[in-house]
Amino acid sequence: MNKSKRKRLIKKIFKIFAWILGIFFLLLIILEVLFVLNEDKIADEIVSYLNEAQTGEILISSINFSPLSHFPDIAVRLNDLQYYETKSRYREPGEEAFCKLDKFYISLDILSLLKGDVNVSELTLQDGELRIITREDSSVNIFNIFNEPKDSTDLKEGEEID
Repeated sequence: MNKSKRKRLIKKIFKIFAWILGIFFLLLIILEVLFVLNEDKIADEIVSYLNEAQTGEILISSINFSPLSHFPDIAVRLNDLQYYETKSRYREPGEEAFCKLDKFYISLDILSLLKGDVNVSELTLQDGELRIITREDSSVNIFNIFNEPKDSTDLKEGEEID
């Protein structure tokens, strides 16, 4: 292979690589724009889903799309997450959060998302604190998060189930 043919082949490979890289970044920009436009709806859906799945309550201040922080997966970052052991209607006034995190990342598998499935590949917790309390009856608050949601037999007098 002579020098000019090799040079043309290298240029062609470089152009193909540049196009693939350009398309990749264009898709990331489109995903970011779609995420920003639907940020509130996505945040509400995530928090609602998480709150229905367990006995406690999760509150967040904001949500961000983080496509490169957990590459090749994409991540959703929940900011200033607070997790309470029980729902607000069962909490004592002034009760502190069981867990506080500055950042909580949920990494999602891209291939699964393209197929319409949600596959969480990794959870990352950053800069937080955990309050573990042993009560007078020797129960520990960390174990209460794994309890089934309350039914009518667990209610205090005057409480109702929604």
